[in-house]
Amino acid sequence: MTMRDLQARLELLEAEVRLLRAQRSDVDADTFEALLAHIHDEFKGTEWTVGRVIQASADNGLLLGAIRRALGGKIVAYSFAVLLAHHCGVWGDYRLRCVKDRTRDGRVFTVTDLSPCHKTDKV
Repeated sequence: MTMRDLQARLELLEAEVRLLRAQRSDVDADTFEALLAHIHDEFKGTEWTVGRVIQASADNGLLLGAIRRALGGKIVAYSFAVLLAHHCGVWGDYRLRCVKDRTRDGRVFTVTDLSPCHKTDKV
């Protein structure tokens, strides 16, 4: 590998980092929690990918609206995946986790409801 090849790769990586930073949106906590609530209602705590959520939103207007609000209007699968990946953690009554980082269908996520009425005490 020549120095020119290394420089070209470095430039590509820097361009990709700039693109990822530009697409990372600053969504407010209430909007993101509402999105997680709608995803949880649709998938009931099971694993899902961004593609499955977008497919489900075709039949669920509330989910579609929550996605649009979180993304600022236009739904782009890549932007949605980046948004979710950068916002894993606890958001109000919900926890977003990335279960599998690299699969053929993209990242795999789960949403867990942490509200007191959904917690079970194990004896």
